[in-house]
Amino acid sequence: MALLDIWNGAQGLVNTIASAVIVLLIGFIIGKVLGKLSQRGLHELEINRILKKAGVRFGMEEFVGRLIEYLIYFVAIVIALDQLGVTTFALYLITGAVFAVLAIAFLLSMKDFIPNFIAGLRLNYKKVFSAGDTITVGSVSGKVKELGLLTTTLESKNKDIIHLPNSILIKQEVRVRKR
Repeated sequence: MALLDIWNGAQGLVNTIASAVIVLLIGFIIGKVLGKLSQRGLHELEINRILKKAGVRFGMEEFVGRLIEYLIYFVAIVIALDQLGVTTFALYLITGAVFAVLAIAFLLSMKDFIPNFIAGLRLNYKKVFSAGDTITVGSVSGKVKELGLLTTTLESKNKDIIHLPNSILIKQEVRVRKR
């Protein structure tokens, strides 16, 4: 009788592990497929091109595709751990840690973006200078090639290309020579 109990217990354990592995495999396949589909859908909408015209040089299509892919991976891992009988507390702890890391990463990535974006809006609204004007900021001088939402591109007398964050243009004195 004891041998039969061990056999049944081992069989139940194998079934549990197998179902967790199947959940992981299906989750990873679905994550990969939906990530690629969302990336292609955003590419069809030309999101990167629209953002580039707005002065934002960021691969949003790839970012959203990867984000969806990894979120589905995460859900599959959580479901697989649940299949293995990991306690709810451990799942909440893992989920909380992942969201905390994501929140911190997001906030750190925004610390330079937001001031530059707001400064870009102010510069475009006030029309302090425009393309073709020559400006001097501190020891940097050059002809304005492009005034974007995040950076302003200058061309120096030596034909060097200089990218200035817009927040610097708001904080420092800017001398403008109109074309």
